[in-house]
Amino acid sequence: MLEIVVLVFDSGDEESPSRQLRLGFDTHGRMLEIVVLVFDSGNELIIHAMKARPPMLDLLP
Repeated sequence: MLEIVVLVFDSGDEESPSRQLRLGFDTHGRMLEIVVLVFDSGNELIIHAMKARPPMLDLLP
């Protein structure tokens, strides 16, 4: 889904699956925000994906 990942926020939960917010660019150069569930097995499931909203862009360094 993301060609280049710019930023990853982990929820810090000890539970499985953990939740991550990822910001990055797709193959067309659009900035996207996605939420991914990361399981202990290493499998990942995208549960949210959309064009990055201004509050998410404010998280970038």
